[in-house]
Amino acid sequence: VIVDDNDLAIAIKERDDIDFGRDIYRVSALWVSDDRGRILLAQRGHALHNGPGLWGPSVSGTVDDGETYEYNIYKEADEELGIKDIKFEMLGKIFVDGHRRYFCTYYSAVIDDSYPFRLSPFEVADIKWMSRSQLIHDVTEFPHLYVDGMEQVVQRFLA
Repeated sequence: VIVDDNDLAIAIKERDDIDFGRDIYRVSALWVSDDRGRILLAQRGHALHNGPGLWGPSVSGTVDDGETYEYNIYKEADEELGIKDIKFEMLGKIFVDGHRRYFCTYYSAVIDDSYPFRLSPFEVADIKWMSRSQLIHDVTEFPHLYVDGMEQVVQRFLA
């Protein structure tokens, strides 16, 4: 779904036809934390086209035609980490204007660190828990290890 500056749908394009420097699309993302306040990060699969091997939110995905942000994040959470039957809370929406341009609605969930995550090998190479302060420091000091827009997101939702 391609959108305008107000996040209103204006076109539908196949992924290969998107002009990532110009077109704006929709993404949903999930921050998972545990009862100690640590954040679960996911390393993107090494075969992905966008940001292979980079660290990012626990779950993220492009919102497809006919999906809402909310529907998409529940679908992606199940596909990427095997998360089911957990209620997510919406945190808010931001616009990222970097190498790619997109609106992203962020959600959060508190999940015990013993949860039996099931990683999709293509989508997620690895996961790790980090304290909020460690993540804020790491994103600032080593931004090249993280997905585009991560510093903006961490400052907005986690600082």
